[in-house]
Amino acid sequence: MANAPRHGKNALIYVSGVEIVGANTWNIAIATGAASMPQVGEAYVRKAAGQYEWSGGINAWDQGESNPLTDAALAVVACALLIYPVKTTLATYWTGSAIFSMSGGGGTTAGVSENATFVGAGALTPTGWST
Repeated sequence: MANAPRHGKNALIYVSGVEIVGANTWNIAIATGAASMPQVGEAYVRKAAGQYEWSGGINAWDQGESNPLTDAALAVVACALLIYPVKTTLATYWTGSAIFSMSGGGGTTAGVSENATFVGAGALTPTGWST
């Protein structure tokens, strides 16, 4: 998925089936674990690729009465995550289950924002991009 975007602005994002209205920025990071495999008599430690893990964040304007990012952080379970990087292109997207944390920002002279971070709770699936 070399050309699949891993960050952006103004995407169409759903958490637990609820649209994050006012989603401003988002990002996804993908890491591969590595296990050490030391060999007696060798100067360098060998590494073996392990399992993938992923995480990311969403920054959005506060949605008033509806707070799906807060709800996801308080859910105590993994929530469905769906990110369409381009709102008008529904054929390319990321999907997976994630565990959320969030914080608020802004104040009296600026807009109020919700800032969520998440860690993957299983596979992250990119759909619609060529490799």
